[in-house]
Amino acid sequence: MLIKLRDLLADDGIVKISVPDGSDVESKLADMDWTVPRGHRNFLIPVTPAIHINTFSYDSIVGMGRAASMEPVSASLAAEYTILSALSARDFIKSLIKPVYRRCRKSTYVFLRRSGQRVERQTQLHAGRDASTPV
Repeated sequence: MLIKLRDLLADDGIVKISVPDGSDVESKLADMDWTVPRGHRNFLIPVTPAIHINTFSYDSIVGMGRAASMEPVSASLAAEYTILSALSARDFIKSLIKPVYRRCRKSTYVFLRRSGQRVERQTQLHAGRDASTPV
């Protein structure tokens, strides 16, 4: 799927992958409580049925990207702050902190672009339009 997304990108396009962090999931399973609501610290979203089947780490996402001839890039703070959640004061504060937090540690919120080499586009029809059209 990542190769297909790469092939649909404009020359300067970026794919954003944001998935739950699956690192240390084994130790977290001991504290999992299937009766707590989503958002509770003991709710383990990376392995919750019908939400996520796979878990990933920063290194596994970057590895998938490299296998698809893509490389990680950083978005500017200004770009990340163009969309802030303001559903509640708590969401707003979290959306202010998250971009800074992601720069302090490897997270599973990763931006990928084509590697330096030129990638040939595959022309396919998709949803009534030519899939080689830049996205």
